[in-house]
Amino acid sequence: MLIEPGYLDADGRTSWETESRRYMSGFRYGWQALLTGFRAQHVSGPDAAAQEDFLVGHMVGIFTNHPDNPYHCGDGYSAPNWRFGALSSSTWRNAPDAAMDRLAFGATAFSGSVLLMSGACNNWLGPLQPSFLSRFENAALAVIQDAGHDVVWDNPDAALAAISAFLD
Repeated sequence: MLIEPGYLDADGRTSWETESRRYMSGFRYGWQALLTGFRAQHVSGPDAAAQEDFLVGHMVGIFTNHPDNPYHCGDGYSAPNWRFGALSSSTWRNAPDAAMDRLAFGATAFSGSVLLMSGACNNWLGPLQPSFLSRFENAALAVIQDAGHDVVWDNPDAALAAISAFLD
């Protein structure tokens, strides 16, 4: 099951990064990065990644709530930002293109059933999901109404119904 994957290969990552820069720039973003960087220096745990998780988690909130970012249904992005892991994000972002493409090829070589889920409100990543169907031998797409990028957070009842139907 893939819920709102933004990209499945190195070319997709490049496209995502290009588009995402629109939402990670400007005075407000820079000011928040500076303030959050100072605040992160005072985070002392629970582990060595806590400061970076705090910084990145807060900045993800600024990114997702940018007024032009189409990740949500118009009322802002309400999923908790603390869930965002800085280490996993930087590892994925910094993976060599060849590794991204190998991973994409390995995943798409899977012959079992695959469910792609998309939030109907996400005008950026949502429209990509139908194009991913052809990458899998046996894939279906569930578009969840009244949901943005965080499909399960935005509309848990509809998302869980789609997940349950898929697992049946």
